Amino acid sequence: MTLAFDTSVIIDIQKKNEKTIKKIEELSLRHQEPTPMLFMVYTEFKRGLYKRSKKLQEEIEIWFEELPFLAPTKRTAEIIVGLREKYDKKGEPIPLADLIIASQIKEKELILVTKDKIFNKIEEIQKIIIE
Repeated sequence: MTLAFDTSVIIDIQKKNEKTIKKIEELSLRHQEPTPMLFMVYTEFKRGLYKRSKKLQEEIEIWFEELPFLAPTKRTAEIIVGLREKYDKKGEPIPLADLIIASQIKEKELILVTKDKIFNKIEEIQKIIIE
């Protein structure tokens, strides 16, 4: 299956976090398909870059251009609604940004690689939570 990185992992890669990079390299040996850029991850990362230097913004944009981009679909919206209803009823609300990410992971049958433990709650997706 194909891996997709959450914002937390993308930030660590950009900051050259050796522990995260080593884990990604290990995972890449088993999952060699191109890693797609999820809509919400792109949005969150772009927002974080907004006040950074133009040079850094340009470097990151070049890297992003190399990744296939996954735009949300009507099916993504349907999955978001279903997940929101389920976890709100359980008394475990999940932020919308995380629901969007989880919905694209579920829709495209990807494996989410993240550092955010909130994704442990979402039973419907495959995920690898790294420390």
